[in-house]
Amino acid sequence: MTPPAGRHSRRRPRRTHHRPGRSRGEGAGGGHLRPNPITIREAYLYGCEHLIASGVPEPAIEAEVLLRHVLGYDRAALYTRWDSPIDPPTAGRYQHLLEIRSTGRPVPYIIGTREFMSLPFAVDERVMIPRPETEILVEYLVKKFSTT
Repeated sequence: MTPPAGRHSRRRPRRTHHRPGRSRGEGAGGGHLRPNPITIREAYLYGCEHLIASGVPEPAIEAEVLLRHVLGYDRAALYTRWDSPIDPPTAGRYQHLLEIRSTGRPVPYIIGTREFMSLPFAVDERVMIPRPETEILVEYLVKKFSTT
């Protein structure tokens, strides 16, 4: 069927494809995860893009940590389930954590824990987040003052 001649007969067809994990009309870092299930890989890539656009210094690591937190997976489980779908409520929680991180709040305060000397410690705004250099100092002091 041919379109009727008239004012709008020469319009171009609308774009029907979109980037995975984005809603229509959103630029880099401003989109939303789709409401239908996406894969862990798509969520991770979305998180990286979102954190890069927000100027976060280590976006890949932090996107992974936040994703593992909402899924309750360790690193091995995350990557072995890379192509598994994420249900919309979990994707929404992940997106919410990404938004919080984009405001500058540190990941340990967001997830409530920080590993130090291979032990998990509960952290919040009342405590300082242990830095990696502190582990090196503690290891040195333990070695220096060890009685064995």
